[in-house]
Amino acid sequence: MRTSHETISRQVRRYLHMNSMPQANLGRAIGLTQSQVSARLRGATKWTIDDVDNLAELGVPVCVAASPLEAWS
Repeated sequence: MRTSHETISRQVRRYLHMNSMPQANLGRAIGLTQSQVSARLRGATKWTIDDVDNLAELGVPVCVAASPLEAWS
């Protein structure tokens, strides 16, 4: 089972690919650097609630559901 962070990364990668958007452009649009976007996509840094809100405002189709165990970890 994928974690919510993996799911968000997958959705963001798809959005970047479908829109031919570089990570740097996405970062500028949501208030992150390209390095911060890259770290989140690799799983080195977790996506924050603010990141998810900013992605949704940009139009990135993010949909996650926290499992009980993940919600408490």
